[in-house]
Amino acid sequence: MHVDDLAKAIERYAGEGRFEPEMNLTSGQHSTFKALGDALHGVVRQANIDYTVDFTPAGQATEDSAIKGWMPERSFFSELPCVVRSIESEGAQILRISRSRVKSTLFRLLSFLALFAFVCLYTGFIKTSSELQFVDVRLLFIISACLFLGKRYGLAAAVLCSVASVAQSIFYGTQWYVIFFHVDNWIPVSIYLASSVLFGMYQERSAAA
Repeated sequence: MHVDDLAKAIERYAGEGRFEPEMNLTSGQHSTFKALGDALHGVVRQANIDYTVDFTPAGQATEDSAIKGWMPERSFFSELPCVVRSIESEGAQILRISRSRVKSTLFRLLSFLALFAFVCLYTGFIKTSSELQFVDVRLLFIISACLFLGKRYGLAAAVLCSVASVAQSIFYGTQWYVIFFHVDNWIPVSIYLASSVLFGMYQERSAAA
């Protein structure tokens, strides 16, 4: 029922001074389930509607409980196409939002992996005798991931950079027990994890504010 028809019915019901626990609205528009099925099939062509016999007697409203002089101006069958189009529009909008979120997440993930690959290439193959050799590119990558992508990406960057640092040391000939039992070798890993947590918390507070 349209909200305008319902509002007029309530207004007339209150004007009659009747405050019964039930209010029966009789439209006077006779229709069948077949008419409803035809209307649904008119807007949803692929719908398959079957009918079964129901032997349960339907209740009928008495004239004493019905509102006198009220008749709905809008028919459900005439509004059915608009309702279906509205539902389809909302569904399409939800689908567009979902696709947009998936694309945004995929773009962030690809950007994250591309930056990590660049960091690995820089630290593994580029040996330049300049002031840049004293800059920890992995730490810059972790901080950038926290500030621009979020805390989860920052933690992932810290873990990946820690693994890459250990793997690079082993690749250059350092024994694994020297890496794991020498305290100084754990300092970069601790700094990576601590930086990801601190800058991740800062990014979350900045986004919340």
